[in-house]
Amino acid sequence: MKVYEGRGFLLRTGVDAPFGGWLGARQLDAGTSIRSAPWEVLRTLSDLARLMPGGLSLLWDAPTAWITELAPEVRAGFLKGLGHLPGLTLHVRDQGFGALLQEPAAVWHHSPQPPTGALGLGWRQGWLGWVPDAGPGWRLPGLGTAVDAASGWKKSASRARHRTAPAATDAPDTRMDHRLVRRS
Repeated sequence: MKVYEGRGFLLRTGVDAPFGGWLGARQLDAGTSIRSAPWEVLRTLSDLARLMPGGLSLLWDAPTAWITELAPEVRAGFLKGLGHLPGLTLHVRDQGFGALLQEPAAVWHHSPQPPTGALGLGWRQGWLGWVPDAGPGWRLPGLGTAVDAASGWKKSASRARHRTAPAATDAPDTRMDHRLVRRS
């Protein structure tokens, strides 16, 4: 927001930018299983990225084993799709993710210290970015800060208001609930 002041006027202007958003891998997996249908996950992410021209960030809050358990050819194709979907950036915290990268991709590693090992090699070669993140939240370049990747799992007051019967268990809400932010 910029403010211009002059004789007898005050003008406030802001940049009109498209919407962007984020969602966690566990949240995504609740709707479409990453381990059993990785191609459907890529289609879902493609659709979501198309709806958010300001960018979509996938916060990988799931174990890296979800990817390593895939067959090698499926894993290679899935990672290539994740790293090259237009408008999608992948955000990871696990150092073991570096061994999975085969080529440059739209990936950001979040840690207090610069990445080391295979991930550090990829970072030094320019294959991925590094975000110096010390807290529990995710600092998303160009989008702001996501407090918690799993916060979409928590039941919001507006959802509770629309329920007709009380929930039988305290299980996480598995509906897709991506976060929208206004880019500045």
